Amino acid sequence: MSKDRDTPLESKALSIVYGTNFVDLSYYNFIAWKPEIAKLWAECVMSMAYNLLALNSSPFTSLRKAHTRLIISRNKSDIPVKHIVRFFARHSDDRRRVEGALEAAGLPSGKNMHITEKQFTFSKFVDFYTKLTNRVEVDTVFSQLIGQSGKKSGGCMTLDQLVMFLNDYQRDPRLNEILYPYADHNKAKEVVQQFEPNKDNIAKNLLSGEGFLHYLLSDENIIIARDKLDLCHDMDKPLSHYFINSSHNTYLIGHQLTGRSSVEMYRQCLLAGCRCVELDFWNGRIDEPVVVHGYTLVPEISAKEVLEAIAESAFKTSDWPVILSFENHCNPRQQAKIAQYCREFFGDMLLDTCLDSNELTPGVSLPHPCQLKRKILIKNKKKHRT
Repeated sequence: MSKDRDTPLESKALSIVYGTNFVDLSYYNFIAWKPEIAKLWAECVMSMAYNLLALNSSPFTSLRKAHTRLIISRNKSDIPVKHIVRFFARHSDDRRRVEGALEAAGLPSGKNMHITEKQFTFSKFVDFYTKLTNRVEVDTVFSQLIGQSGKKSGGCMTLDQLVMFLNDYQRDPRLNEILYPYADHNKAKEVVQQFEPNKDNIAKNLLSGEGFLHYLLSDENIIIARDKLDLCHDMDKPLSHYFINSSHNTYLIGHQLTGRSSVEMYRQCLLAGCRCVELDFWNGRIDEPVVVHGYTLVPEISAKEVLEAIAESAFKTSDWPVILSFENHCNPRQQAKIAQYCREFFGDMLLDTCLDSNELTPGVSLPHPCQLKRKILIKNKKKHRT
């Protein structure tokens, strides 16, 4: 125990950063008993946060997560209406819409009222959601598909109409018919049984407009097929043949003339997948280089802290090379400090010499990304001598 007490706090600390954008971030900070425990938690949290299936889940899966979150937030056995309103509303007009949707779904809607867990089933939550969002465009498409014959089926889609929709609208005609066969009545029945909320309609093999919306929001209609998520482009071409996910004025939070700067922006951009970030170096007042938007009111941040943050976050979520775009306005002495910090923090990750297979001479192509995995490249212009 005494040994763990002597371990530096940073090695036992774990911070979880979350938010809907890079500007409005919130932090949860944790301290573990041992560095090994903190490392294990960090690895598990990272694997969950960047899980390909989770990042490409369907809207219906997101609704299940939202419903679970509201259930967990309940007070004992009841869910305060104000929790649901706060979850969906940003201003007074939104609040009125949320309360109206709750009432339309047959749920308590008063400000001080509560909803029991038994009342707040997932199907009831989806009913509330559909009334809140009011997808007019989906209703229009559904009405066009069922046409006049929809009156005979109570405004629902028959199996024949559903088969036609699946084959003529949803299926890519370029697909192989053996590997990806056309939909038939059996497939249509599966869709009805899985997504139709009304039991009477299921018994009659009919799909209502609500069931149709459920189907469109489901995993059946995610943009990228799940078996394609792990596929990657050919990465054996020269580096210059690829587009790159880049960040301009990475250090800024807000306006580039009067906003704020933050070291955290480098971490978040790299964790989000950026492979090229920008650093504007200027001479600092205490002989330490700083990163700042020159000739503006933007406050400066420590160049040393920025480079340290890059070293920590560069390859957390991707092994592809990171390019640091230097805008260097420093004098030779402070440039030497930047070079010192790069070697100190990046170590073997820093590519400071050209590869034997790709000399930096005319006619020789740049290395390909696979050759540069987990390498940090620096793009910097030499200052002209005066």
